[in-house]
Amino acid sequence: MRASVLCLATLALAPALQACPSCPYETQCSGDVLMFCTLGVDQLVGSPERGERTCEAPNPSCVTVDDRTALCATSPDRTCTVGIAPRCDGQVLVTCEAGFEVAKDCAADGNVCGELDGAGRCYADPLTACESDDTPTCEGDVLIRCEGGYLTREDCGLRSGNPTCQTVDEPDRKYAYCG
Repeated sequence: MRASVLCLATLALAPALQACPSCPYETQCSGDVLMFCTLGVDQLVGSPERGERTCEAPNPSCVTVDDRTALCATSPDRTCTVGIAPRCDGQVLVTCEAGFEVAKDCAADGNVCGELDGAGRCYADPLTACESDDTPTCEGDVLIRCEGGYLTREDCGLRSGNPTCQTVDEPDRKYAYCG
């Protein structure tokens, strides 16, 4: 409702602005297809990119978390307790998202799955120590950051809606992210 009213208020500026977003959802399922919009519901100007991704191994089930969120999970049933530590199952990192187990193949990003301090993470291979305040960087579309005292690599291209690694290099802040 809020976005619709604000969109109407911007009609006078329509020649200067692109159309108001037409995505009525953040993420949702259509069978085992995860559908998403790359602009959030509060984005007033711009043309949202709709996208979709078929849920496949290791997360073959599209599940609805709530009325605004869906994700690909290992099972259509809630099988884990929110807040449990991530664990490694071979080279697959298993986390609990809203009660659903979500698996991530660490090797897909060139990482190895390891458990340190009682929690699993995908770490860069070979294992390389880092300081937690090291600034994240991009290598192409791969985000490199420090997690748990070791470097991790994430291929942003594997994310729904956030396919590229972006770098912010301003005088007062420097960082990188998938977005």
